[in-house]
Amino acid sequence: MQAVIVDFACDDIRKIFPLSDELDRVISLKGLGTFDGNSFGEGDGTLFMYGPSADELFHHVMPVLDASPLMDGATVTVRYGPPGDGVEEKTFTIKSPRVTGRRGFGNGKA
Repeated sequence: MQAVIVDFACDDIRKIFPLSDELDRVISLKGLGTFDGNSFGEGDGTLFMYGPSADELFHHVMPVLDASPLMDGATVTVRYGPPGDGVEEKTFTIKSPRVTGRRGFGNGKA
């Protein structure tokens, strides 16, 4: 199972519910896998998405993440296998439009 995992800063878990619902809807509608929910505590949160293709998940959820102001500065990890040492990962940072003048994500690093 591959994964897209998003780490972000947020001071109120209730703010993430609409985004979580939209991610779940997109993943289900496209048959990409599972939105497995979130973890939240002390001002930080994590979103968990799993499926057979991390690249397909990333391709379809990135526009949803990118459209959310809550995701400014969030770190997106695209993992190509189960958790563990030696599993290929790429990490991106969602950039704020206030800084770059446009939305998008930074360079990935393996």
